[in-house]
Amino acid sequence: MKKSINNKVIRNKINNIGAIWISGVSVSGKTTLGKLLYDDLIKYGIKNVKFMDGDDLRKKQNKQYGHSLSERYELLHNYIKIVKTENINGNIIIISTVSHKRDMRQMARKLLESFFEINLICSPKVCAERDIKNILGVIFIIMNIPIKGKNENLYLTRIRKWI
Repeated sequence: MKKSINNKVIRNKINNIGAIWISGVSVSGKTTLGKLLYDDLIKYGIKNVKFMDGDDLRKKQNKQYGHSLSERYELLHNYIKIVKTENINGNIIIISTVSHKRDMRQMARKLLESFFEINLICSPKVCAERDIKNILGVIFIIMNIPIKGKNENLYLTRIRKWI
């Protein structure tokens, strides 16, 4: 009985959210957290939820994008359009994407209704330990900008290695 009450409360709260935007540097745990959150919401009976990973979305674009700032903003606009379309169709979207600049996340917040942000902060040491694909190097140093602001809904500073 108690579980069904909790399920109702969770469903009521989550159905007011259109997008859960998970941001952070590479290998900070965005995809893993997004998949875990997605699985848990499905277990709680929320069927209109979809998980989208920025790396996968990038591969599905009509053109190949690099990692310059202008290309990242162009991708951001594409991701926002995709999320908006899914929201119009009644879906809650969990999206994991780098969005390493505060104004990128603010743009998404401004253009998407019912926006909830999770910004993962991960130390360079922990990220390097997790980097099994060997993708960090110089790009991590460039993108590891401390992001502290009042607009984040959730600010995680300690992520365990298993995430």
